[in-house]
Amino acid sequence: MEESLALYVPGQRQVAYPDGTGKLLPQGTDVTFELHYTPNGTAGMDAPRLGLWLHTNQPPRALLVGSRGTIPVLNIPPFAQDVPALIETTFSKDVVVYGMNPHMHLRGSRMKFEVTYPDGIREVLLSVPNYDFRWQTLYRLETPKRLPAGTRMVITGAFDNSPQNLNNPNPAQTVIGGLQTTDEMFLDFLRYAEMLTLHTQPRSATAVRGSRVTFSVTASSPTPPIAYQWRLNGADISGATASSFTITNAQSVHEGNYTVVIRDLAETILSQPASLEVGDPPVIAQQPVAQTVPLGGDATFSVSVAGTPPFGFSWRKDSTVLTNIVQSETTSTFTIFNTRTNDAGNYRVVVTNAFKPSGVASPLTSLTVTGP
Repeated sequence: MEESLALYVPGQRQVAYPDGTGKLLPQGTDVTFELHYTPNGTAGMDAPRLGLWLHTNQPPRALLVGSRGTIPVLNIPPFAQDVPALIETTFSKDVVVYGMNPHMHLRGSRMKFEVTYPDGIREVLLSVPNYDFRWQTLYRLETPKRLPAGTRMVITGAFDNSPQNLNNPNPAQTVIGGLQTTDEMFLDFLRYAEMLTLHTQPRSATAVRGSRVTFSVTASSPTPPIAYQWRLNGADISGATASSFTITNAQSVHEGNYTVVIRDLAETILSQPASLEVGDPPVIAQQPVAQTVPLGGDATFSVSVAGTPPFGFSWRKDSTVLTNIVQSETTSTFTIFNTRTNDAGNYRVVVTNAFKPSGVASPLTSLTVTGP
């Protein structure tokens, strides 16, 4: 994979990579020099040099330098004053941005770097409202900016091919994208490092007593290996050092908030907490009883349950959900006042709780309405 090692443009001062970063050049790596010259009618000499700072130990982060875009396909009309340009990218991993090198040619007029975080908040990282090809520079952020995975970066800018652009060599020329200074580019040369990224957080769970529960995360790192340590209510769990943690026989003692500490060579991060509740599904201790009532009389069905509250009670005649329900924490009654002939039929109740969302249904119970 090609990666930019160093860049020099007019006006730029060379500086060392940010602290804690570097580039690995494995044995056999090819280093290619790309030099752009503009003829001026006179023969000349040039002796370019590349200077390197060397690390004695591998730094924790690899600095990446490159543009999100390529040399664009352009067709800037003669005398056009504000021709827009755009680069968009979404980061699939956490990154730390150290700086950026806006790069256009003689018609470049402005460039802005703006990000939209996964929560929708927007922030401008850099705005260069008056770009000058003769004085390009590396803009280093005073405080490196961490962008979480899913952050979208939008780089906008414009070209000025009008006579008002004092750098413009020929406003009557149609400008295309290319390597020559009289052509145009729109490149950002972002300087950043990929970071330890937590892609999926542990998820809260409700578990039936005695069941099996697993918490898990997925993470990636540019500097492996990755180490994990699961915690319950902030205390380390002995032996829980994998990307997942399983409880084979969930009991009340296991209830609480679970987090995982994740480490690589460069940093340590903590997951969001995931809660565990352990309980029992509903069990119908007292079933509704079949009834026979005279026409115009009242009929009441009742049920009592055991298990872990709170419970939900849904009384039904066939598939019709009924009202007139009275319930306490573990009991419920359903009353039909002034029964009519069409109230006769089969009734049942479905009881739910967090540990049995689909519910437990009582057997069908009949109501018989007798005539006068």
